[in-house]
Amino acid sequence: MVDVPAHLVDGRRPDLPQHRYLGMSDPETLKVYADKAEEYATLVSGQTPTDPLLTAFIALFSKGADVLDLGCGPGHAAHAMADAGLTVTATDAVPEMVARAGNHPS
Repeated sequence: MVDVPAHLVDGRRPDLPQHRYLGMSDPETLKVYADKAEEYATLVSGQTPTDPLLTAFIALFSKGADVLDLGCGPGHAAHAMADAGLTVTATDAVPEMVARAGNHPS
């Protein structure tokens, strides 16, 4: 749960961990992800089932719990969460990624 926007630069929320994917919403970066969507989807396709952070996150919830995956990319984490019984709403700023996320086998 996020109660306010994280201000990592000015230090108003030092208690929030810095995440390597924050700050990737500029148009140039989004275009790169759009252009490389298929390549990126292939790159991350085998990583999710053994991701200890995702496994720990999933373990926090009861089956059927609602979760939001912002910046879902090609949907690898969203589908792992759904496979674990969570109700997932996933979105991404890159339409090409959303299209791939919608193509995952259930």
